[in-house]
Amino acid sequence: MYYYSYFYYNSFIHNANNIISVVDEEAASAEALQCLGSALGYRALCYLDVARLFEYKPTGYSIDDEAAANGVYGLTVPIVVEKMSSQELKNNPRVPFQTMYRFILTDLNKAEKYIVGYKAPSRAYIDLAAIYGLQTRLWLEIATRMEDAEARNAILAAEGSDDGYDNLGVNTADECYAKVSEYAQKAINIHVGYPMTKSEWTDPTTGFNTVQPSWILSAMVTTAEQADYNDYWCTFVGSIASEPQWAMPRYGGGFRMIGTYLYNQMGDNDWRKQSWLAPDAVGKKVPDGYRTLLDDEAWSELPAYANLKFRYH
Repeated sequence: MYYYSYFYYNSFIHNANNIISVVDEEAASAEALQCLGSALGYRALCYLDVARLFEYKPTGYSIDDEAAANGVYGLTVPIVVEKMSSQELKNNPRVPFQTMYRFILTDLNKAEKYIVGYKAPSRAYIDLAAIYGLQTRLWLEIATRMEDAEARNAILAAEGSDDGYDNLGVNTADECYAKVSEYAQKAINIHVGYPMTKSEWTDPTTGFNTVQPSWILSAMVTTAEQADYNDYWCTFVGSIASEPQWAMPRYGGGFRMIGTYLYNQMGDNDWRKQSWLAPDAVGKKVPDGYRTLLDDEAWSELPAYANLKFRYH
């Protein structure tokens, strides 16, 4: 079940590399550089996703001992860039997270420079607001890693490496969180839209699966062939949504949940808290306040903290 997302992202990265490989940064027109910036942004988006999806992290189960013995802790995925030779592709091991962060940052820094002035025709295309949004996500990822002393030491030790990637230029988690705030505000300042309302957020059929004014970037279903996958388990919804009877969470793929600590930080009057199942809402009829298409029997099968954020229709 994991191959689908891995191959999807690698095909996406391949397409981005094809565009990057034909643009000469020194001689390209402004329009060509905007295309380059867009491709770099898509490549960064893909690597940010796959790095988080495929880096092995502790599970609390005995498989952790095997992972430690094999030395896979902290490794993400191989980095594939444009114009790599067949020999380079064959000898291309997984890179540690500290290298991956600097690679992604390098792509986003270039994208920010080149994509200026580009007007996206729809939410399906990366523009400067989307680049700022990706930088926000990257810095948030780095900030949380920097809170761990061992990870912070690994990140700082990678600064100044001769791999050609930009340095992060930070020393503490607080500096990273300041970057998060900076780029989030930049995205807000230039994005034409407004935050999702309670009605939009909690809609049982369109919540987080239909383009809203708040969205900066989205994937668009544009063909009948793509539409056929709307109820198939290997789609994003099939991987993450808790409600569909056909999705992976109900077939052993694992429900996507919120951490207990983070859940408990949310105020009881914050309606977004109902994007996850409260422990006292488990094994019962659908409680008041929750919006779902599930009947009471199907609802009772959901575990505590399972998400209701991503819907299907």
